[in-house]
Amino acid sequence: MPAAPSDLAAPAPATDMASTSGASGGPTVGALEYASAPVGGVIAVGGSGFLAGDKVQLSGSTIATLALTTLSLTSTAVAAFVPSVGTPPPADVLVRIARGAGLYPAAGLPLHITAGHAYYLAPTGSDSAAGTYAAPWKTISAAAAKMAAGDVAYLRGGTYSGQAQVSVSGTASAPITFTAFPGEDPILVEPATDASSDLDTLRVLGSYVILDHLHVTDQNGTG
Repeated sequence: MPAAPSDLAAPAPATDMASTSGASGGPTVGALEYASAPVGGVIAVGGSGFLAGDKVQLSGSTIATLALTTLSLTSTAVAAFVPSVGTPPPADVLVRIARGAGLYPAAGLPLHITAGHAYYLAPTGSDSAAGTYAAPWKTISAAAAKMAAGDVAYLRGGTYSGQAQVSVSGTASAPITFTAFPGEDPILVEPATDASSDLDTLRVLGSYVILDHLHVTDQNGTG
């Protein structure tokens, strides 16, 4: 199941993203790192001039305005988890940064909340864990076996050693996604034990699978 706010551990570092001009007196707010995410996934807002106390805020035509608990905050990025908005997904909302009575950008940034689930992986995780932010899985192979169309797995930074295989399939409208946690650098490696047993680091046997912001080393085949 997606991570809930009660699952949160220590804040993670946020990513540094390009920004566009914002309102005078407030932060300069750029694009969202992810234009879509499921409940329990990550909202990452990039820009510059963010200060302690800035909050990610969600609003929509059919939902109440929500001020979110900050996951991480630097001068160039603010991140929070996608909350349940009181209506079944999919849903389209607007994201703003709230500072005092000001909202930035005034027009908001569009976020599409999808119907999948959000899961988390870490090199120090366990494949018998729940797959939440606080109790992440360890390997892509085990995660893929538990995921379904529309699900997203966020990989925390670090080295994932051993061959990873994705045999499950998403759909054209609901792919299965493996992506980096904002601001972190997951690296996939397959150390060769000898010349005759060198394996591809990552094998994708399913369809409609998205791999984004992942570093893959020691790959023998091309895809």
